[in-house]
Amino acid sequence: MGLDNLLYEDARKEFSLSAMTGFGADGNHQECLMDFEQVRGIFESNKFVSAVKKHIEEKNQLGDELLSRITHLAD
Repeated sequence: MGLDNLLYEDARKEFSLSAMTGFGADGNHQECLMDFEQVRGIFESNKFVSAVKKHIEEKNQLGDELLSRITHLAD
């Protein structure tokens, strides 16, 4: 799970303020954000980010299921 979380946090960096350098350079902050979103999209709805989140959720569910099975074996 550690690697998955690192992937998620790395993807977040791609949407940080420092990654917005050069977007909307001739406008105000709002225009910079709009320009960035038109090119990169929104973090929460990014396909890669969604896939990583889904993978983490599925992996957690599988881990919970396996722990449940092991617990029943010990009874």
